[in-house]
Formats: sequence, structure tokens, C-alpha cells
Amino acid sequence: MISEEFFQNLLMKIFLTILGHVLSRKAKDQNISNIVIGRDGRTSIQTLLESLKQGLIHGGSNAIDIGQVPTPLVYYA
Repeated sequence: MISEEFFQNLLMKIFLTILGHVLSRKAKDQNISNIVIGRDGRTSIQTLLESLKQGLIHGGSNAIDIGQVPTPLVYYA
């Protein structure tokens, strides 16, 4: 039997992959090819970030991961 936590994590990864793809397509419609992503200090974020990056890449964007940074840095990147 699949645990509820496993199922929730799987759904979150699928959601983030689809979200990344949609954001990438919207960016391409505006002639934006590079999308910068950063993360905070939570340990769980790394696996979720990978799902988002895969969606961005599959949508045709260059996903630029600048690592763990303060939120304002992502805004100005």
C-alpha cells in the first residue's frame, strides 16, 4: 500500500513539473528564454525544485538555478 506522505509528495512533484511547463510557455510567448530560480533553506525544497526545473526545461526555457539565496536576490537576478 502507498503511504499518504508518498502520494502527497508525488502529487506535488507532478504539480510543480506542470507548473514549470506552463510558466515556461508563458515566458516564451513574451520572448523570455531564461528563468532564474532560487531556494530558501528548507531541506525539502531541493527535490521539489528539481521538478520545477524539469518542467521549465521541457517547456523550452533555460532554467538558471542560483541556489540557496535571499528572496530579493532572485528578484534582481
